[in-house]
Amino acid sequence: MQFYQCGELRVENEDNDIVTYYRDEECPCCEKSIYSCDIEKGTESMVFFMRDNTKRHIERKMRKNSRTKEYTPLCTIYNLQYGIAISHDGSRFFTSRWEGGVYCFDSSDFTEVWKNTMGRVTKIYTVKNGGRIFCERDGFGLMTLDISDGREIGKMPGARCETYRIDEDTFIMGEKRGYYYIFRFEDLSEVCRIKKSAVLNSDKWMIRNVSQKDSILYFDCFVNCGEAKIFEYALK
Repeated sequence: MQFYQCGELRVENEDNDIVTYYRDEECPCCEKSIYSCDIEKGTESMVFFMRDNTKRHIERKMRKNSRTKEYTPLCTIYNLQYGIAISHDGSRFFTSRWEGGVYCFDSSDFTEVWKNTMGRVTKIYTVKNGGRIFCERDGFGLMTLDISDGREIGKMPGARCETYRIDEDTFIMGEKRGYYYIFRFEDLSEVCRIKKSAVLNSDKWMIRNVSQKDSILYFDCFVNCGEAKIFEYALK
């Protein structure tokens, strides 16, 4: 089973480029993007492969670190874990740095629209409606940012919790007090809660992604030794 959502399994590493795939529901106009950089030339670029079989290429000059005077790429191996998020209409894309910074760029010319200095951001979720993006911040929970200027407009606390997008409308958060919780993006209301022991048969398993087909949730899990398994849970 293959997942194309905000998370580890939708990203590939080709010749040190970051390749991110988008589902139809996530971005109807763009199929995938490729980020690449040339340290020697001091340039970085994005190529968007549109669903109408056209390509859009944008490039910009990399910025130099004020202290080291060396070029600093926007994306590094850190971003390989999470991919580069794109807005539903394809007009903007988003990325982050662990040490501080959620960035929003115009996908037509690579100009920076805004930057939020919030650090420790992992996954970034975009949604069809509402003018918002959602950022998972390690140790803090899920933060809601205004898509127009990047200011924080909401927060769902969840220290030591992970979030996983299920579909365009819902996400799952946990584990917290022995449960996983499903919420709606629209208003962050709770849909249901699932006891962890009803899903996973051991604490050794780590979740990579969660998806849903019909009334079945699929938990794609792994352990450090490389073993992988998909657990199923039937929603009531």
